[in-house]
Amino acid sequence: MSFLIASVIFSFNATLIEHALEIRPYAVLPTLSMAVFLVFHKMVNFKGEESLLQRIALILFFCFVIIFHPYGILIVCFCFLYFFVRKVSFRNLVQDVHRLLQYVIPVGTLCLPVYYLSHFKTASRGQDVFSYIPNPLDNLIGFLKGIIGNLVGIKVLYFLLIPLLFCLDG
Repeated sequence: MSFLIASVIFSFNATLIEHALEIRPYAVLPTLSMAVFLVFHKMVNFKGEESLLQRIALILFFCFVIIFHPYGILIVCFCFLYFFVRKVSFRNLVQDVHRLLQYVIPVGTLCLPVYYLSHFKTASRGQDVFSYIPNPLDNLIGFLKGIIGNLVGIKVLYFLLIPLLFCLDG
């Protein structure tokens, strides 16, 4: 019986269905970091033999990673630092830095203005946390209604909350 109730609640709960079908960026970040790591590994082995199309594709890939999430810039920078420290030779330091600047400068000029506008400007707006649900310090009953209402889904199923009262023995 409990499986049936749980299935009914989930089947008719629009909030749960909406959040179950979302694409979460945190699930993509490990994949992106591994992709950046692989791309840097391939770049180290290219030794400056990339075609123009490959260079443009690499620059666009790094721009996508940086703009995708605020952690994107950290992913690119730490992978870059790892391979730079690992591969740089002091005999060819000027050559290695010049080769890396061919990617860093275009990526920086393309991404940093967009990164600044998209991540820092939105964070400084100061959005109210309780804009979608009442503040529990101001309206405890409204807060509980919002939480319990979102958990159950639709008002037709509110009768399923009655057994919860029997669980609160004191």
